[in-house]
Amino acid sequence: MLMEEVMTQVKYGLHVVNVIFSNETLGYIQAEQTDDTHQPLSGVDLPDTDWQKVAEGMGAVSYTVRTKDDMKQAMAEADKTDKPVVIDVKLTHKMPLTTQHMFIDPAWQDQKKIDEFVKKYQAQDLKPFSYFLKEAQEGQLQTN
Repeated sequence: MLMEEVMTQVKYGLHVVNVIFSNETLGYIQAEQTDDTHQPLSGVDLPDTDWQKVAEGMGAVSYTVRTKDDMKQAMAEADKTDKPVVIDVKLTHKMPLTTQHMFIDPAWQDQKKIDEFVKKYQAQDLKPFSYFLKEAQEGQLQTN
């Protein structure tokens, strides 16, 4: 939501990698308006902005990412510089995943709400935190 951090990083020569998830909306504000207050959307639409050019104008190294391979390349290049880096990840206009109202744990949540959540956010592969706790307790959790 702000770019002043990038100007500060440039001013002091800080090697910080900033990742912007760009989907032409203020997603968290949209989620708050939709999920919490149930009000009509207001002030959340943003114009399509080329954050790569904005960051370059500030003196940072920058990349635009549209694919997983683009992201791998941008991260590899970001590792080669000592300047601040901005990576503009272009996403779809779909509502971002909400974690405040996450329904994925059948041990204590209503299955109907879980089914609605999974459908809305395409969250079929998400596992609840309790799953990982159980795996860790059983010594089956694999770390890389």
